[in-house]
Amino acid sequence: MQPIPVDKVLMALSILLATPENYIQLNSKGVDLSSLQRGDFDKNVLAHCRASEMGNLTDDMDRVMNNQMLIKNRINSTQLKLSAFKTHLSNTNSIGCSKQQFGEVLMKVPQILATFSVWCVSNKFGNNWLLVAKRNFNGKLFLKKSTESEENSIGHFSGEYFIGFEKLRAITDSQLCELLIVETETSSKQQWYDYYQYVAFGGNNKVKLLGEHKSNRLNKPLGLLAHALAVNEKLKLTLNTDVTIYLRRAELGVVSQLTGI
Repeated sequence: MQPIPVDKVLMALSILLATPENYIQLNSKGVDLSSLQRGDFDKNVLAHCRASEMGNLTDDMDRVMNNQMLIKNRINSTQLKLSAFKTHLSNTNSIGCSKQQFGEVLMKVPQILATFSVWCVSNKFGNNWLLVAKRNFNGKLFLKKSTESEENSIGHFSGEYFIGFEKLRAITDSQLCELLIVETETSSKQQWYDYYQYVAFGGNNKVKLLGEHKSNRLNKPLGLLAHALAVNEKLKLTLNTDVTIYLRRAELGVVSQLTGI
């Protein structure tokens, strides 16, 4: 192995150890190595890098600032939307008709993403009823109904109307509801009612839960299954009478009283 020349070792040490303020002469031949001193070398490198990289750094900073501005705008937009949604919810009734409301009311239930309109009424049987269906014996609307219209709704509150099974299921699943069915005989105007303390409907659009029954009919008392079948039949809205069907929010442990009976 050949020995390393002393001059080369001293030059390397000079580069590593020398500073601009205190030049250490390590070269045995007196060669000026100041241009290779560590401090000046760093300054030279920075000078060359600054010119080529400052432009890129400025571009990067501009992109960062633009991104921050976009994020801020999105946050502001989201806050405005949340504020608007909060205001909308404050005007939306999550339990349907209450406090003797009358007319069109917005309702929101967990099973349906969008709010929807319901019609609140007061009648001789009490307040806070939600209109489910209304059929006139001579009406034509329900002669044209389809599976889609039965699911989504058909008609309008002011005339013949059915809320639709999607909303009917969602409402009765989200809260305990009473059911009232009122039939009016066309010629005699005789009126019959069937009231159930609570009701709920399953995915097949049939009754899955039914409470205690009250009526002004003089018929022989029926069993629970017979009542469920009767409710399913009346919801087809094909009876030879005028039919109006209502729901009303019920309270656990509270027995509602029907007025006008």
